[in-house]
Amino acid sequence: MEVTQHPEPDRIPYSDFTPELLQVNDLTSEELDQFPESIRTFYNYLTGSIEIDQNNQLDLLTTDRIDVVSKDHSTVLILERDNNRLLEYDLSDESYTVLASQGRGPGDILFAQELTFHDGKAYVAMQGFQISVFDCRQVICEYEKTIPTKHNNYSVSSNGEVLFYLGLAPFGGDNPHTSANQNLIYKIDMDGNVQNSFMPVYNFKAPVVRDALSSGGKVRSLPDLGKTIVTIDHYPYLFIYDEEQELIEKYELPELIQPLYEYEERNDSGEWTSGEVYKSNSKISELTVLDQKWLFMRIKEERGVEFISLVDGFDGCEWHSYYLFDVEASKLYKVGDDVEFPIYQGRNIHVTKSGVVLNVKGSLTLIKI
Repeated sequence: MEVTQHPEPDRIPYSDFTPELLQVNDLTSEELDQFPESIRTFYNYLTGSIEIDQNNQLDLLTTDRIDVVSKDHSTVLILERDNNRLLEYDLSDESYTVLASQGRGPGDILFAQELTFHDGKAYVAMQGFQISVFDCRQVICEYEKTIPTKHNNYSVSSNGEVLFYLGLAPFGGDNPHTSANQNLIYKIDMDGNVQNSFMPVYNFKAPVVRDALSSGGKVRSLPDLGKTIVTIDHYPYLFIYDEEQELIEKYELPELIQPLYEYEERNDSGEWTSGEVYKSNSKISELTVLDQKWLFMRIKEERGVEFISLVDGFDGCEWHSYYLFDVEASKLYKVGDDVEFPIYQGRNIHVTKSGVVLNVKGSLTLIKI
């Protein structure tokens, strides 16, 4: 029985492109003025300079797997990935509107993967071969259209004129896109026509391995800088492309613990072993563009994870580390670490133009800027 562990270094995209190891600079209170206002607010919260109370809690109970973006300073959009629901929350009167619910019709959401926002429009990437667009240049966002694709879409980003999405073809059939010789990022117009594709998928024959090693990524467009940035959850790299979608930089993030995926060829199946399931690992779980210059990164840290029993579950701990990357200067700052939680009981923190949103098991608290 042949079992292989992945990723194998030579199979990772651009394995022949030597990465530059980024040095971590600690963010200090003396230099806060140079950073976005939302980061200053977040830093002050992490360091105990801001206290919160029940008056900051949003009148909404959601789930722990959400995306949060700002429509404007008084409104946020919330994508509930598990519930396939898109909400618009008015912070001024603490009310919300359901913009889209689970379904298969126009404007409905199914297999939701990511919510992003650019220039008055919201984009929802879905695993079911489509991207939904909502026009938010009015009082309440309205469904505009659905853009069809040939892939399961895991991430989407707009520069106002075109979209970039991270997509994988479905398994099986005679689809030529299911081979190992395919790209991961697609540049399309607003009608879904492919203009370019780039970044190879993980180079392995088994689709289940390619999916495991590629589907958890993020793509972000920074049109003001003429750059597109891609991360893959389980790779410790920032891949940076120019306006022609040519790779120009590959930066290595320090101190990330690489998880391993074990593939059993006989059964054509695999699982995360010393990484996501047991022991210790790191994972890039969020990538947010701020002021078209900064990348805010949330890295999930899991340490000493061990299965105890069906009754007691898992032992171990988790927390999130937060970083800020100056794209122009290629400089990495560590904003700070969140508090430690028992494994699988941690919280997510989202940084938006409206403020900092804390999500603890679906209960949301806003720290206003």
